[in-house]
Amino acid sequence: MRCAVGCGHVQQAPDRGYGLGSVRGDPSHPVNKGLACQRGVSETADPGGEWLTRPLVRKDGELV
Repeated sequence: MRCAVGCGHVQQAPDRGYGLGSVRGDPSHPVNKGLACQRGVSETADPGGEWLTRPLVRKDGELV
């Protein structure tokens, strides 16, 4: 994670195919103790479940 807090997350593969099945807080991590904030989960994958491969940039309010 790129967050300055340093929480631990567990990533699980999907049942079928490629990508990311789920992200949750790591219960054994001393910082977040199993909790996962939306920022940490969102930075791992976009809502569609695909890895972010380039920065999201807006120009005049539109993603380019």
